[in-house]
Order: sequence, then C-alpha cells, then structure tokens
Amino acid sequence: MSLIISLIAIILIVSSMIIDIKRIKSNKEVIKADNKVYIAQQELNSKLEERNKILKESQKEIIKMKEYYKELKDNLSINYDHLTEEVIKRINKNSEKII
Repeated sequence: MSLIISLIAIILIVSSMIIDIKRIKSNKEVIKADNKVYIAQQELNSKLEERNKILKESQKEIIKMKEYYKELKDNLSINYDHLTEEVIKRINKNSEKII
C-alpha cells in the first residue's frame, strides 16, 4: 500500500516538475519576445527623436527664411516719391554740368 502511495506521489511530483519546466520554457520565450519588442521600441524612440530634431531645425530655418524674406522685401520695396526726387536731382546735376 505504501508502495502505491509512494508511486502516486512520485508520479504527481514528476508531472508537476514537467509542468513547471514547460512553464519556465514558455516564460523564457515570452521574455525573449518582450526583449525583442523592447529593442524595437527603443529603436523607434530613437528614430522619432531624430525626426523631431530635424523637424525643429527645419522649422527654425523656415522662420529665418521668412524673416529674411520680409527684410528683403522691405529693402527692395521702391519708394516712388524718393525715386522721382533722385531722378530730378540727377537731371539737374547733369544739366548744370552741361551748361
């Protein structure tokens, strides 16, 4: 009788060990999958940070270009009254030289 109880106990212990070993293997596989996901997430974060940095730099450049455009536009705008006065002055100077 004790031999049967011992045999049943051994079978239960062995089966529980087999189940535990399978769980450990499946946990290792889950950990490997989690590590792959973590690495992929880190790479994605790195690429996103790079992209954001490039976007910030391009926005700064766009703002600079807008400022330069405004400045250039202001510098190139023609003041017709002033232009007319300058033309009259030059004509008068040239006419004085001729006389």
